[in-house]
Amino acid sequence: MIEAPATSAPAVSSRRLRAWTAGSRPADLLLLAAAVIAGSVTRHAVYSRPGVVILATAVLIAAAAMRAWAPGSTRPAGPSRAAVLAALGLAALVQIIKPPYLNVAGATWLLRAGVLTCLAATVAGAVLVALPVSRWAVATCWAAVAGTGVGYLLVVRGSTRPLIDVWAILQGASLGVVHGHNPYDMVFTGVPAGQVNDYFNYLPVTFLLPVPARLALGDVRYAEAAALLAGMVALTGWAVHSVNAGGRGGATDISTKQCRAAHPSPTISADDPPRGRPPVALPLAVLAGVLPGALYDVQQAWNETIVAGALVGAAVLLAARRPGWAVACLAVALGTKQHVALLLPLWACWPGLGPRRAAAGVAGAGLVALPWLVADPGRFWAGAVLPRPAGAGRLAVAVAAPAGPAAHARVAGRGAGRLRARAALGAAHAGRAAGRQRPDPGRVRSPEQAELPQPMAAGRPTPHRRLGAGRRGRPRRAGHSFSIGA
Repeated sequence: MIEAPATSAPAVSSRRLRAWTAGSRPADLLLLAAAVIAGSVTRHAVYSRPGVVILATAVLIAAAAMRAWAPGSTRPAGPSRAAVLAALGLAALVQIIKPPYLNVAGATWLLRAGVLTCLAATVAGAVLVALPVSRWAVATCWAAVAGTGVGYLLVVRGSTRPLIDVWAILQGASLGVVHGHNPYDMVFTGVPAGQVNDYFNYLPVTFLLPVPARLALGDVRYAEAAALLAGMVALTGWAVHSVNAGGRGGATDISTKQCRAAHPSPTISADDPPRGRPPVALPLAVLAGVLPGALYDVQQAWNETIVAGALVGAAVLLAARRPGWAVACLAVALGTKQHVALLLPLWACWPGLGPRRAAAGVAGAGLVALPWLVADPGRFWAGAVLPRPAGAGRLAVAVAAPAGPAAHARVAGRGAGRLRARAALGAAHAGRAAGRQRPDPGRVRSPEQAELPQPMAAGRPTPHRRLGAGRRGRPRRAGHSFSIGA
């Protein structure tokens, strides 16, 4: 009998180290830089001077990594297990030290439960880094995806009222468009003092996509979270496909290298054994949903959730050779937020898409925005294109009657004196919040000129006469003010 030679401890340690660090160093840097960039939005950390420095440094590192990441190669190597584990660790750390507990009113225990559920999904993703390719690994991955979805749901349910203008204007715009109003010509109620309440600052997909959730569930954030989760599910499905394609070599006569050459994946090397180093595709799919700042984006109704879900879906569809649907996803992202246009050169050079399909995505987004551009070019341009300077919010007074005949009668019986006092107090408070300005009597009409609305059916918006002049002192016609709770 021939005995196998004994393996020394240093050789075993060296082999284990290589198993954890095997991969592309530029891909490692790009992944970690992306995690830092995603975490910079958490609780507005990016608006501080150190946050700006960290963000700018991470962007430069990401750009350098992309340039050095296997230039000219159609199938560059993926990141190492160590880098994926570090990115997941950063996501877990942010969830622990900066949970989304501050910028919200009416938080319940469901918010904390949602954060803990998402943290458990992040830990499951970290476990996947060490698990070998097996059915258990795939089941763990799908369990982490389901846990992430439950975490999103609990965070939304547990965050009754985010203290941000984005949520208020999306609530009003998604409901107003159903009733035939132009969101770019509306004034929104429920906006915190000093924030924007008279302009819709995003592109039309932002208020069109959440309409079903606004009508059925009363909150646009369910649709936004679903968009992000859809991108995560698509990426997980493609990762499972890649893992299954890469592992067939162990059960057939085809060699592992031949099988993986026939089913290439950017996260599985052709030299990997079927039951050796676990591919990083599964934990990367989990990371896409639990990136630092993801819970904060979901809670605050930021439309980056729609953008991320659409762009991830476009990338998966391109990998699956479905370029037509990928163009549709790109059009959704371009029609959601203006900044996505900065990525057009990247998508124009993306294999399988090209300049013509990228132009088709731009055309699709333009067709969605065209009705609102034609309806009121000035308001659309001012809200969706022009930058809004700080402190430029219009001082306006909106008089709203509570719902119900009894409440309406109580408001009407209080007398003009009390109504005048409340309107003056509200205008003074708005002047202090906007900063360095007080209401101009020539621009704010008296309360007697306001019309108290008659109560409308439950669940429908209540139109109000907007009082005040337009931006930069230009007069404009009366708009509509919608309650976010309608």
